[in-house]
Amino acid sequence: MNKKIRLYCFFIFYILFLEIVAHYACFNNFNIGITALFGIAIGIILGIICSLIKKELINKILAIILSIVVAIIYCAEIVYFKMYESFFSLSAIMMVGQVTEGADQIFTVITHNIGVLSITFIPILILIVSLKFWNFKTLKLPHISLLLAILLIIHGGALFTITLDKDGTYSNYQIYNNIASPTTSVERFGILTTLRIDIEKSLFNTNEGDILTGNLQTPDYTENNKLQYNQIDIDWKTVVENQNNKNIKQISTYFSSQMPTEKNEYTGMFKDKNVVFILAESLYKPAISEELTPTLYKMMTEGFNFENYYVPLYPTSTADGEYMLEWSLYPIIGNAYNLYNSRNNYHPYGFVNGFSNFNYKVSAYHGFAAYYYNREEYFKAQGYNDYGFCDTSLNMKCQYFHASDLTMVQNSIAKYINEDKFFTYYVSISGHGKYDYDSNFIVRQNWNLVKDLNYSKNVKGYLAGTIELDKALEYLMQGLEAAGKLDDTVFVLSPDHWPYYFKTKMNELEELAGEQIYDKFDVHKNTLMIYNSAMEKSVTVDKLASSIDVLPTLLNLMGVEYDSRLLMGKDILSTDDSLVIFSDYSWMTKLGRYNGKNFIPASEDIVVTDEYIENINSIVKQKILVSSLIQKNNYYKNLFSTIEKTQSTVATESEVTSSEQS
Repeated sequence: MNKKIRLYCFFIFYILFLEIVAHYACFNNFNIGITALFGIAIGIILGIICSLIKKELINKILAIILSIVVAIIYCAEIVYFKMYESFFSLSAIMMVGQVTEGADQIFTVITHNIGVLSITFIPILILIVSLKFWNFKTLKLPHISLLLAILLIIHGGALFTITLDKDGTYSNYQIYNNIASPTTSVERFGILTTLRIDIEKSLFNTNEGDILTGNLQTPDYTENNKLQYNQIDIDWKTVVENQNNKNIKQISTYFSSQMPTEKNEYTGMFKDKNVVFILAESLYKPAISEELTPTLYKMMTEGFNFENYYVPLYPTSTADGEYMLEWSLYPIIGNAYNLYNSRNNYHPYGFVNGFSNFNYKVSAYHGFAAYYYNREEYFKAQGYNDYGFCDTSLNMKCQYFHASDLTMVQNSIAKYINEDKFFTYYVSISGHGKYDYDSNFIVRQNWNLVKDLNYSKNVKGYLAGTIELDKALEYLMQGLEAAGKLDDTVFVLSPDHWPYYFKTKMNELEELAGEQIYDKFDVHKNTLMIYNSAMEKSVTVDKLASSIDVLPTLLNLMGVEYDSRLLMGKDILSTDDSLVIFSDYSWMTKLGRYNGKNFIPASEDIVVTDEYIENINSIVKQKILVSSLIQKNNYYKNLFSTIEKTQSTVATESEVTSSEQS
C-alpha cells in the first residue's frame, strides 16, 4: 500500500476546516453537526475528481485549482453574509455586478475581515508545500468503488439524520426540502450543500406548492353589519373550481381563509390627492434632525409618525426593499431578479394600476443608471406614463452610485407638476455609500455643513448624503407650494434598508444612533413618513409595522378600493396586528421576537406557548411561499381574469333569464 496520503483525505479535512471557519465568521460558533457528514461526502468527491487522470502533474494542478476555487466560494459567501446577512444563490452569482452594489463596499468588507478570509487559504499552502507527501496517482476501479460506497453511506446517513427531525415548521427536513432560507440552510448543512440544493431547485423547478395546506373556507366576519372591510366581492369557490393549475388553486384557497382588514377613521383621508412616493436609499432614522435635515424632520414629526417601523434587509438589498414596498409581497429569497421577473406581472393595486385608473399621471425617476436592476425595462413593462434616469431623460451626472437627489428632482418636477393628478415615484441615491470625502462628490459638496460635527469622517459623509435628500424634498415642497399644490400632495417616504455600508464598523452605526445596538432586530428599526401639509395635527403610531405594510396603508388612506386579503402586508392604521418577517425567517410580533431558535418576549410579564411560536412560524412560511407562487404564476392576472369571466357569465345568464321572462 502506498504510504503517501490520498487526496480525498486532504479534501475531507479541507471542507470541514472551511465550514468551521465559515460558521465562526458568520454565526460565531463551531457547531457544524450534519454539515460534517455532507462535508466528508463532498471531500471524497473532490478527491476522486483529482485522482482520475493518468498524469500525476495534471492531478496536482487540478487539485490546487479546485482548492483555490472552493476557497474563493467560501470567501465570497462570508463577504456576502457580512454585507447582506444572507448567502448568495445561483441567480445572485449570475447578477453579481448588480447585487453587490459596488466594488468599493466589497473591498471594505474584505479589508475588515482579511484575517478570517486569509485562514481559508492556509490548507492550500500546506498542500503546495508538501506535494511530495500526497499521492496523485490514478485511483483504480476497486478503490473508486469502495470510496463511492462509503460516499453513499455517509450521504445517506446525513439524509437519514435529517429525516429524524421532521416535526416543526423549521425542522431540518423542512429546511432541506421545502424552505428557501439560505442562512438557516448554511448554518445546518453547510455552504456547498446549500449551493447544491439551490442549483437542484433551479434546474428541476421544485414544486414548492406541495407544502401548502388548508381547505377552502371563507371566515365568517359578517356578524357585525356596522363594520366595513377593505375587500372586493370574490366567489372563491367558483375561482378555485375554474382553475386547473395546482399552485393557483392553493393560492386561492389560502386567500379564501384570510380575514380582510377593517376600514377605519383614516380610510379615504387623502382621496384624490397627489402622491410623491420616495424610496430613500439607506436612510436611517437617527440621521434625521431639526438642525441638519429640517424638511425630513418636519415630515417625520408633523405627519404620521411611525415609532415602531422596521425595514428588513433582504439579500438583494435595494431591489428587494423596493419590491416589498411596491408589491406588498415578500421577495423570493435568493432570487436576485424579483423586480425584473415581475415586470410583466399584473398588479391590481400597484403604483401604476392602483392610480392610473383614477386618471393619475404615474411617473418614476431614479438618479442612477437605467440598466441597474433592469429598472428601465421594469418601469416600461409596468406601464409608467413617464420615467427617467441619470443617463436618459434626467440628463444629470451619473457617477458610480453617487448622484444628487436634488438634481433628480430639479430635472423631473416640470414633467408632472402641472398635471391635474399625479403619482410620482422617486428612487433616491444620495445616501448610497461609500461615504468618504475623496470618492463621493455629494459628500464633498455638503462637507461644510457637517465638517465641524462631533462624528467620525464616515458618519459625517453619511450625513452629507442625507442632507442632499433633504434639499431635494425642500425644493420639491417649495415647487409644489408655488404651484398651489402642496396641500393637495401626500408624501410617502420609506428607506430601502439601513445603511449597511457601516456594517463592517458597527461602532459607526452605533455612533450615529447614539446608543449600543445589542439586537440584530434593532439594526432594522427605522422610519416611515406619510405627510401632508394640510394635516391639522400629527398622528403618532406606535404599532409594530414594516415595509411590507406600506402599500395597503397608502391604499386605505387614498380611499382606493382594494382587497386587503390579497396583499401580504396589513394597513398599519387598522386594528389588525402586524408581523415583521426577516430574510432568515425570524420574526417579530407585538408579543416579542423569534430569532429562529429562541423567543424573546417584549416584556417580562409576557409568556407565550410553544403552540403560539409554531403557529407564527407556519404563518411566516406560508406568507413567503404564497408570495413566491404569486410571482411565479402571475397570479393576480389569472385571478382577475377568472373574476371577470365569472361576472360576464352571470350577467349573460341574467340577461337570458330576463329575456325569457319577457
